[in-house]
Amino acid sequence: MWSQDAVEAWASTYEQVLFGMDDAVCLLERTSADPDQEPDFRYLWTNPAFTTHSGIGDAVGHTLREIVPADEADSWCAIYDEVWLDDKRARFTKSLTSQGRIQELTAFTVPARGGHGPVLAVVFTDITGDVLRQAMRTTRERELNEIAATLQHAILGPTTSLPAGIAARYRPATDLSPGAEPLLVCGDFHDVIALPGDRCALVVGDVTGKGLRAASVMGQLRSATRALVLEDRGPAHTLTALDEFALLMPEAHMTTIVCAVVDTAGGELVYASAGHPPPVLTDGHRARLLLGTGEPPLATLRGLRRTELRDRITPGGALLLYTDGLVERRDQIIDQGIDRAARALTALATLSADTAADRLLDLMPPSDPPDDTALVLYRHCPDRPRP
Repeated sequence: MWSQDAVEAWASTYEQVLFGMDDAVCLLERTSADPDQEPDFRYLWTNPAFTTHSGIGDAVGHTLREIVPADEADSWCAIYDEVWLDDKRARFTKSLTSQGRIQELTAFTVPARGGHGPVLAVVFTDITGDVLRQAMRTTRERELNEIAATLQHAILGPTTSLPAGIAARYRPATDLSPGAEPLLVCGDFHDVIALPGDRCALVVGDVTGKGLRAASVMGQLRSATRALVLEDRGPAHTLTALDEFALLMPEAHMTTIVCAVVDTAGGELVYASAGHPPPVLTDGHRARLLLGTGEPPLATLRGLRRTELRDRITPGGALLLYTDGLVERRDQIIDQGIDRAARALTALATLSADTAADRLLDLMPPSDPPDDTALVLYRHCPDRPRP
């Protein structure tokens, strides 16, 4: 064992580095130089902060196994021995139950003097406050995410009991990165609204951003859209009026939306778009895009009068409205994703709207970077029995 004079003589070399530290510091030596023997470490020196941080008093001269319970000593000695044998640095976290504190420890060997063997230096940093603050942040984020998810599902729009031939789906954003929340709440929404005369309005929109704010804005825009659609003055009027509403909400800036009204008996289609990805229309054999007029997203231009376009859905054909989460991928331009979705929809021509919507989500995997997906699919079958 080192003498106190030897310890103090050695320590004078490292006084600026170790002994001047505010954190707890201790110096240890391995009780045996034989690496095959069970490791144990004797305390050579501790600074005053060591007792406060570790809860161990009068450690100098004693070994770790004399002070610490056997099961804990095995863990401590294994870490210290790895550092001592390999002459390397290790940083690890320990919860000291006796103190009710969490310490981050840095252990490393330092050169010895006077022919003595290696000295193990261990620095204790109390991170209890940091861990608790992080836990509180994580808990709060999880609570907010749960609130946002509850809000989102309450206001998203129906996916069951829809008119015949119509399916609506929502797929939340999925973050597969390590340690990430599996589901992210975002601002995509859909709606299906019955209108007089065998007509039905289909709506899909995308609010920028994620979390509670996006979900809240989405709910307000969806409610406003539904009220305007029920005025039954056409998709262009709906989006023109919705522009004025969105201008009152700074968070609604750059929201994209498409609104289509279909005649489920005759197949007539009227639609308007505000900066949204183009709907896909199939005739059962091939697909084409319903290109808009290039009009911008909501709340970007004051006084803009939206344009209405017309088309027709043939028997057996389908109309797909969707958000960019269905087609956007990091490694390709969005046009490639849209083309892939169009080909997939064509391949599903013989399936019902419900089955085709599910298969479409299977064929189009979650987006990267993570984004949610909303879609509405209408299959035109005018000979279908009506309720």
